[in-house]
Amino acid sequence: MVKKNKNRSLRKKTSKASGRQIDHKGSILEKVNNSDFVVELPNDICPHCAVNLKDVKVEAGKTRQIFDIPEIKINVNEYQVYLKTYPHYNFVY
Repeated sequence: MVKKNKNRSLRKKTSKASGRQIDHKGSILEKVNNSDFVVELPNDICPHCAVNLKDVKVEAGKTRQIFDIPEIKINVNEYQVYLKTYPHYNFVY
């Protein structure tokens, strides 16, 4: 027995196609030349048979970049007011 798909949406069907706009070109994050950190990941051991590959020449490499938003740091400012008594009026400022 197959359960019937219950569509509970209150939206009405339209004649428009779903998805992106036809003329929209889209956008991607392009690679940058000067990244903040470079992490090298050498594969010195074969993942299949555990043979040491340290002495094998590297033929090619791949790079991937991840764009991270840095953690927000809260700055706490302390303001210190120095109170002085003005001798002429005997008033504290």
